Amino acid sequence: MNKIFEVEIGRPGSIGAMTATSLSLPATPFVLADALAKAHITDERIIYSTEVLDSNCSYLPSLIAASANIYELNYLAKRLAALTEWELDCFEGLVEMDAARGAESIPVDRLINFTYSLENCQIAHEAHNDESLGEFYVDNDMADIPDNLPEAVYELLDYEVIGRKARMAEGGVFTERGYVVLNGDISLAYREGSAVPQEKPSHTIELEVCKGSFEDGDYDKSRSEFPLLPAEDSIINRVLVQLKAESPEDCSYRAVDCIVPKLTELVSDSLYASDGDCYGLVNELAIQLKKLDESGKLSVYCAMMEAAPDDLTLEDAIDLTNQVEWFRLLPDVSSPSDYAKRQLNLYQIECADTLFRNSNLYDYGQTLIKEKGLCLTEYGLLDTMSGQPVQEMLRCGGSDFSMEMR
Repeated sequence: MNKIFEVEIGRPGSIGAMTATSLSLPATPFVLADALAKAHITDERIIYSTEVLDSNCSYLPSLIAASANIYELNYLAKRLAALTEWELDCFEGLVEMDAARGAESIPVDRLINFTYSLENCQIAHEAHNDESLGEFYVDNDMADIPDNLPEAVYELLDYEVIGRKARMAEGGVFTERGYVVLNGDISLAYREGSAVPQEKPSHTIELEVCKGSFEDGDYDKSRSEFPLLPAEDSIINRVLVQLKAESPEDCSYRAVDCIVPKLTELVSDSLYASDGDCYGLVNELAIQLKKLDESGKLSVYCAMMEAAPDDLTLEDAIDLTNQVEWFRLLPDVSSPSDYAKRQLNLYQIECADTLFRNSNLYDYGQTLIKEKGLCLTEYGLLDTMSGQPVQEMLRCGGSDFSMEMR
């Protein structure tokens, strides 16, 4: 999909400044959930802000409040990404109508309903001011003037007055793309809050399978199948039947979404390189990720994946799901300064606040992190239970280290 918004999600307070996370919308469900986890927004009770940094629709960012729900904003982005150019022109007109009435911001649910109301719109691309609108209305016999006037009379018409009168009566607006008018009511197809997920998905990886190749000129996403993993091994056979494919080799495979977004590309690359033969490994990974999610240890694994070497293989990713208990995550440590304060607070230091205000805590914390071989990730500070450096444990899968708990 086309990227509609670049947004930053953050939360107030001292922790928010260091955990604000940016992402592009529309985003897949797991990518969105991952961004919220990075921003330390772990449940609906946490207040957060959503700042639209940039948009393909340049007129929108200033009209979206920072209190916008990120799920609804993502839903709006999906709707906008699917619109035609003509529909986008009409959408801009509806937005400008609200702005013309003095709206400082427009609720996202109303913006979503604009996308369901476009069939009630008309646009005159030739009209950019009252005069050109008047000419358009007269040329198309839409103006309120007598029929069959002599040609000479048309030269005397005040097109600006005609256009202004029509615009005021219709409540239309001029945009960079022309004159837009709404002939009807704004739809109420979308209800506020409908985009917010009510329950967690039961899958951890979503695949796309198509007959032939994704690069084929006749590739059509609507004819693809999207199996959700983990699943029984027989699911792939049912997919082949649906696609009318004679064998797995007749199809192409890729990951659409993964509960650990860092692994989405790795899964896709592995499927592509093996012509889908590693499907069993991908399903095993999905099983292990589901177990981690259910045990509350998924954030530790996500941090491990962020810190893992770039040449990580699919087999490595599966092996490391079994090593999560050898790592620990300090989610409240989002900067070297946080870690320095945490370590100093282990001691009874007199006038600690004064010390913190007058010390280079960032440099001290950075030194501690380097000396101990820790890894600062977007999810928090990653440490090992054995005291071994994080990077060494990740490279060796923990197999060469004794578990000396500290």
